[in-house]
Amino acid sequence: MLERVFSVMPPAAALACSAWAAGDLGEPVKTGTLWKLPESEVIRQYLAGEPYAPIDESSIRVRSQGRITFGGLQPREIELTWKDGRLGSILVMVYNKGDDGPLDKDSFEKKVSRTVKDLDELTGVPGKRKRVSRRESAVEVNAWEWVLPEETGGVLLLEASSASKKRNFTAEFIRLTMGGGREAVERGDAGDAVSRFDLKEHVRTENGAVWIDGIPMVDQGEKGYCVPAAVSRLFAYYGMDGVDQHDMAALCGSSGTQGTSSQAMYEGLKKIGARFHVRIDELDKTGDAYSWIKDYDKIAKRRKEKQLASYGPVSAWDLADPDILRSVRAGKPAQVEKWMKPIRQNIDRGIPVLWSVTLGVFRESVALPQSRGGHMRLIIGYNDENKTILFTDTWGKGHELKEMTAADACSMTHRRYVLRPTR
Repeated sequence: MLERVFSVMPPAAALACSAWAAGDLGEPVKTGTLWKLPESEVIRQYLAGEPYAPIDESSIRVRSQGRITFGGLQPREIELTWKDGRLGSILVMVYNKGDDGPLDKDSFEKKVSRTVKDLDELTGVPGKRKRVSRRESAVEVNAWEWVLPEETGGVLLLEASSASKKRNFTAEFIRLTMGGGREAVERGDAGDAVSRFDLKEHVRTENGAVWIDGIPMVDQGEKGYCVPAAVSRLFAYYGMDGVDQHDMAALCGSSGTQGTSSQAMYEGLKKIGARFHVRIDELDKTGDAYSWIKDYDKIAKRRKEKQLASYGPVSAWDLADPDILRSVRAGKPAQVEKWMKPIRQNIDRGIPVLWSVTLGVFRESVALPQSRGGHMRLIIGYNDENKTILFTDTWGKGHELKEMTAADACSMTHRRYVLRPTR
């Protein structure tokens, strides 16, 4: 059975918001004034009344209820990135299957056409078709670009992706990136891939801890995109931030509600590995993620506790007693040491580990938006003195660096993968 890993965000009530009325950003984008405003002024004038949450120190995610507009566009999800105290770029998700659900082919194509028309009207200049190469995107996209007059400044890039297999059509995303100049909308591609020999520069040590610094944060939002979000963080860390979570969701066949098959992720990354100079390897090739049930039931029977074999592997995780599970999967030092060895080897080289887990079995130090179920994380460090691992989640600010005992981490593991640069 292939496990599917997914996670969700809390409701907007948990996010920060201000008290002013939000407005239309179309005119300040067209005139170029938006790119000259300080961060506080953008928030005060244009985001007031809408919930927003920090992704990291330089960007926020806004969930709009239709009050933030760009001319005729009324997007639900917007990301704003600051540079030198001012607005550097805006990412607008006009549509994505994870948040908005499926669209048929006719509806998707009409939405793309309408968006192009809206942007023509907004900018006053016709959009030009732009070629996006296989080195720039993990999936096939159609793209248009609007370049505003030099005295105004501003570039807008619209990308739309869908997939057709036999008679099945899948609408993937319609993504708009805009900024005060071309450099604001350009993203790293395969030509910007880092050398594996340079990654050691990101390894930090302090008080017995060894961890990787400088991994960009990605906020998956409310959709079950933990796998695409985690993988896109690795691509960004390796210099290729053009491969974002929506590209990865399209590549891996992700669902906003059902998550992503780890095997689909593995196969998808194998397909694009050569052209993006990366290689995906599975660390836990031997055994099965659910083979522990047999040993678990032996202990449970002796203790007269609930046995799990009859419940199926997914329910077994939810019903497992944490003490019995820990004793089965990490009760011996040799078990934990075997699990830790490849983590040390990769972290010391500056390479994070993709970590598929089940949440809710063990208590964690930081409150999680998702209480139970499958999830994908990144292991980014370890502390042998404390017998812990360091990890990060795709839920924005506050989830950059967390710690857990190696025994608990080992016990909750489904599978682990390493996506490593090849040049």
